Amino acid sequence: MSKFDAMFPGVGTPCSDEDIAKEMATLAKANRGTGKELAKNLSLATASLEFKFGVTNGLTIRNSSGKIEDGNYSSNEIADIFSNNGRVMRCLMDRVKQFDMQDAIMIPTLIDKTLDANKGKWAGPTTDMLEDVKTLTLDEVKEYASDILKFDKPNGTGRQDQHWLLKLIRNSCSSDLRDIVTLLMRLSTNFQFTSRVDLSTSS
Repeated sequence: MSKFDAMFPGVGTPCSDEDIAKEMATLAKANRGTGKELAKNLSLATASLEFKFGVTNGLTIRNSSGKIEDGNYSSNEIADIFSNNGRVMRCLMDRVKQFDMQDAIMIPTLIDKTLDANKGKWAGPTTDMLEDVKTLTLDEVKEYASDILKFDKPNGTGRQDQHWLLKLIRNSCSSDLRDIVTLLMRLSTNFQFTSRVDLSTSS
């Protein structure tokens, strides 16, 4: 056996990409702590990203100085805002991995919506909501998030992941974009999200 053969003792039982990402996290779920330590880690994990999701010039609300808020774009070109938001998405994915929030974005396959959450309703494989969003429906994502929020154990890391990710995204959006999303949520008669979170006011 060569020294290179010895480097791969796990051949036949490889770690999943999800497990590898968890090992590389700066702060694993198990180390989030409680009390003040938990609050500190929450603040670090959900602080605004360096760049913000925004909207194009035609949808911005300029302040009295005429300046455009961070995240928004002084152009009407869709390509410009698409490029900017793509950069923010990559930063978001890095933060999710850094603070071990992957379980909030890895959506399992919905087998039967009528079943209980822990009795065959969900199964593998999972789909990365940030990378493969086109293969998911909004209803599937809402159903999974709803089950986590309703049935995870009190103070469970699954519920934490949902709350942390929501706060991170909200903090990383321009106020114009937050207002537009909130308005659309209120206008949608079919939108009934279990957490009842108002994106514009929730802390």
